[in-house]
Amino acid sequence: MTQVNSPGLLQITGHPRSGTTMLEILLAQRFGGVALGEARFWFERGILDDQLCACGQPFWSCSFWSGVVADVYGSRRRAETAARLVLDGNWLAMWSFPRARFQPSAGGHYSYLRSMMSDLLGAVAERAGNRWIIDSSKDPVWFELQAGIVERTVMLHIVRDPRAVAHSNQKAVARPEIAGEKVLMPQFGLMRTMRDYTIWNVTSALTSRSSGHVLIQYEELCQDVDAVLAPIAPLVERSGAETDVFPEYHSVSGNPLRFKLKSPADLVVTPAKDEWRTDLDGGTRRIAQALSAPTRAFVTTYSALRRDRLTAPTRPSSSTAEGRAAVGNRSSDAA
Repeated sequence: MTQVNSPGLLQITGHPRSGTTMLEILLAQRFGGVALGEARFWFERGILDDQLCACGQPFWSCSFWSGVVADVYGSRRRAETAARLVLDGNWLAMWSFPRARFQPSAGGHYSYLRSMMSDLLGAVAERAGNRWIIDSSKDPVWFELQAGIVERTVMLHIVRDPRAVAHSNQKAVARPEIAGEKVLMPQFGLMRTMRDYTIWNVTSALTSRSSGHVLIQYEELCQDVDAVLAPIAPLVERSGAETDVFPEYHSVSGNPLRFKLKSPADLVVTPAKDEWRTDLDGGTRRIAQALSAPTRAFVTTYSALRRDRLTAPTRPSSSTAEGRAAVGNRSSDAA
């Protein structure tokens, strides 16, 4: 496995429906990173299913992703064969986290997957130039296996109010990336949501192979973007990376919000919506609060203990942050 030549990798993790797509777009907007979307679905939703990229083109018609595939595999047939090998055995399932954490070379399958990750990120880095790469896969297993592929990686763990997550999981939201048919994002009841909320957030907190770790509260991010993202700025600016907005947006998977934007510069953040206050009954709200309280306490405490690991590169800066803020014409919504 060859280490990828990139200024750095920003890994976004957390429970689904917690604002990971919005955070990814904000990072691309503020720091000039190249947003991949949920890269863990590159094999399934991209190579095999040919779903729509955020640019509006099917995966195999997208100039960015078709170029990456050509660099990595050379042909569609070879790419599809590799994708099936990667997906065989469901090695990226959440229950595989202990194996990925403590036995990353188990059975040789993870070694093969790490090699594929290295090739993928290397091809992306060639097109990104001197920019950070942003991966919003929010999958602790995927991120454990990325260890060492890019020299500097920073994990951003975003946590949303559990009541808002429970409300969001009940909403019927279409997936526009599946052209020609109406398919909804998964919907779950309260107990399934709280179970998954615990599993995703605890394993995200325990994922520890990154260079640094930042805990982000979704509601605080919506209220004050600059303050919440302040710890990230020195890392990017002192790494000498380009910070102007990358002109294209090629998210391979994520929230439908990505299809409302022509560029990350178009996103305008608004205060978090509180529809759950009126749409959820009092009993549901109290149960969600009670069941998630231990998880939120653990994540907050554990992340605080790790925060001092967030350190910046020592290479002198060759660019400034001037012009990185952009005026947009769309509002945010984490569904």
